[in-house]
Amino acid sequence: MQFVLVHGSFHGAWCWDRLIPILERQGHRVAAPNLPGSGDDPAPLENANLDSYATRVAGVIDGLPGRIILVAHSMGGIVASQVTERRPGRLAAVIYVNGLLFRSNEGLVSFLNEHAHLGVEDLVLKNMKVSADGVTATFPAEAAAEVFYNTSHPALAAWAASRLRPQRMQVYHDALELTPQR
Repeated sequence: MQFVLVHGSFHGAWCWDRLIPILERQGHRVAAPNLPGSGDDPAPLENANLDSYATRVAGVIDGLPGRIILVAHSMGGIVASQVTERRPGRLAAVIYVNGLLFRSNEGLVSFLNEHAHLGVEDLVLKNMKVSADGVTATFPAEAAAEVFYNTSHPALAAWAASRLRPQRMQVYHDALELTPQR
């Protein structure tokens, strides 16, 4: 089987480094792209939005033969949903690992606004630091160990926290464009 792994906010393809060899030892083919402006990707952060993310992942899928299992973590779930709309015939399954799953015309911000009355506290949103202009956010390394890596060895958590990059907020505002068939 073939897997395409989509990382979440502040992360990059590096977050899958320990999973990829396990899947490959089982005979699977694995691709884990950096989303634009994330991880080691050189694209300017201002290019990061739902469309550029979905275009990147769809391009990776286009470069692989056969059907794909798309695995998405956290914010990557938004991306996976949009990719599912664009490449439905190429996907054998879509797996959301603590992934955000919204309806058509919803995005994270609109969802949170619509459901504010529930009083749900999200540790990612609570700890991230949004820039004064509201364009980007960072995640403090000191909070990452508890929020993202709380079951990891402290040295691994520190390594991962040191790799986090700023996240453009636009993807949280972008609404999914899904058809009723998907």
